[in-house]
Amino acid sequence: MGKLYVVNFDMDQVCYKGISTSHVADRSIADATHHLRELVENRRWFAYDDFKRWNDDYNKGQELSYQQDTPVVSVPILARCLTDFLYKMKKDGFDESVITKEQTIQGKQMILGGISMGEIRSIAYEVPWTEGLLDAVNLFRHHGLKLYGSSDGLGPFVCHQMQKLGFDDKGYVPALIDIDGDRRWFQEHMLGIGDATLTGDVGKYNKAQEFFRKMEEQGIPLDRVAAIDDSGANVESLLLPIQQAGGLAVGYNPTDAHRPTFEKNSTPILRGTDLRTFSEVVLDRGTLVRNCE
Repeated sequence: MGKLYVVNFDMDQVCYKGISTSHVADRSIADATHHLRELVENRRWFAYDDFKRWNDDYNKGQELSYQQDTPVVSVPILARCLTDFLYKMKKDGFDESVITKEQTIQGKQMILGGISMGEIRSIAYEVPWTEGLLDAVNLFRHHGLKLYGSSDGLGPFVCHQMQKLGFDDKGYVPALIDIDGDRRWFQEHMLGIGDATLTGDVGKYNKAQEFFRKMEEQGIPLDRVAAIDDSGANVESLLLPIQQAGGLAVGYNPTDAHRPTFEKNSTPILRGTDLRTFSEVVLDRGTLVRNCE
């Protein structure tokens, strides 16, 4: 096993608790009933019965009011529902999520249209880092490793967090931004335009493909890469190729629904949640057995 050159961090649920889109959605007081209607009646991603099943099983059976036969929902409620449709709920009678990862990304970002860059920065500043993250980042930097962040979350939010951490390279979902009526694809400098707003439209982003493309461009083989991720959806596409190439792939605090995917692919899972443990494994892979399940 050779020296590792790059550490790739997932952002949501690894560098901080929670999901970027949810952090922003939870601060919204906007109505999302028309978005629910769009997802059910026009895009047909799921049915009203799925939403009602989610409300009973995961939303404490809250009493629903209706608007023309559509349950009335707020942005925070619909955001939580879409997250649970991917990570917790299965299609009725099937062993697969109610909606796909791509649908979750598109749906959650759609309902955040109108949120400003200033609001996103303010919310992001209040989200605490995971225990041990800053120590791990500083240690990696001291040892000359290149730090990369990649995320399927809210582009401006995760970009802001990657900037704060001083990551060398960044990968995130392209977001379409409105700047004084001019719609443009988000770039890092736009974080400083406080009144620029999300349109709710996003471009395509494949986390694994984008990361591997950048590694190839920079001439870095995968056996010199370490990656940490919480999502079972990224095991076969991102972690397993790194693992099979001889690099280091580590799972981080996966949900009960996603843990079997890590176990099926023999992808080690970090013990505990302190990221200083991850730094120990990266710098000395001989500690893998002690520090991972």
